[in-house]
Amino acid sequence: MQLLSRTFALWWRELGRFGVLALLAVLPLLVAAGLADALAPVSPADVTAFGRAAYLPGASIVLAGLVVAAALAAVAQGAITHAALAAAAGRRAGVWAMLRAAVPRAGALAVTALLSSAAVAAALLLLVVPGLLLAAALAVALPAAAAEPLGATAALRRSLALTRGSRLALLGAGLVVALAATGLELAALAVLVGALASRALLPAAASDALALVGLVLSLLVSTLPLVFPAVAYAALRAAEGGGKIPPAV
Repeated sequence: MQLLSRTFALWWRELGRFGVLALLAVLPLLVAAGLADALAPVSPADVTAFGRAAYLPGASIVLAGLVVAAALAAVAQGAITHAALAAAAGRRAGVWAMLRAAVPRAGALAVTALLSSAAVAAALLLLVVPGLLLAAALAVALPAAAAEPLGATAALRRSLALTRGSRLALLGAGLVVALAATGLELAALAVLVGALASRALLPAAASDALALVGLVLSLLVSTLPLVFPAVAYAALRAAEGGGKIPPAV
């Protein structure tokens, strides 16, 4: 219960800062989508002349945006990890301080995210329960890569070591956080759908404002699943160190 209460407390207290991190992570995808829309075929003649190749530039830009956004999401996880470590030590970290600590670890974070996601996805495809247990075992791999001078495979091994003996508890708490985040995302989606459905009833400015509220809520909620691994890592490191968290490297 302490892990859950700390997760929700940190997320709520730092919601604005975490929202800025989420916006920075999703910004490349938004830019890519805008560029792809600008490069899309403007007439049937373009499609006739070039065939499916007419859509290739836009699709390539969106794919590049997805890759950059995924890498930045890993950096956001690293930044949130430093916020959790600071909170456990009784301090607050600003957005710039979080990014300054996480950006130098961007490469290790991106590769760690790729390897851990691939491992969990493969395990889930084979058997659901072992996949969930592996997800719990690797839950703090990204925070470990962010806070310690470790490569990707070393971060995975570090997570396996830190979570030993705590995996069922982490799995249960993680599922609660995932369910809470899903419920909040559905609420944000309901606001967005309501805004689109109300265009015939409300002035355009009002429906647009409501749609913006839905998008902002969705962006803020998307940070909650990133907070849980960071808080779990801080707690596991504190337990490992006899109650004290060594400073992040």
